[in-house]
Amino acid sequence: GDESGIHFYQAGEAQITLEVQDDPDAPGRKILVGLILGEEAAGLQANLWRQDQAVTSTEVDELGNFTLSGLEPGKYEIFLSGPDVEIQIKDLEV
Repeated sequence: GDESGIHFYQAGEAQITLEVQDDPDAPGRKILVGLILGEEAAGLQANLWRQDQAVTSTEVDELGNFTLSGLEPGKYEIFLSGPDVEIQIKDLEV
C-alpha cells in the first residue's frame, strides 16, 4: 500500500487489489473497493472484521469485484472465502 489508499496483495494464484475511498454518502466514513484476479471469483464472500467482530460482508461478483461501504476509519481484517479458497488479510488500514 501507499498514501493513495491502494493496496496490492498476492496469495497463491490470487492477486488482490484493495482501494480505500471516501464514502460520499456518509461523511467521515470510507468505502473499500476490491478486485480479485487469478482465482475463480464466483461464490466468493468478502467478510470484514474489526477487533474480533464481524462488521460487514458481501458477495464477490463473477468478475472479482466487491464493495464495502460506510466504514469507520481504522484497522480491519478481511477474509475472502469460498468453496476451495480462504484468504486472510490482516492490519488493513481503512
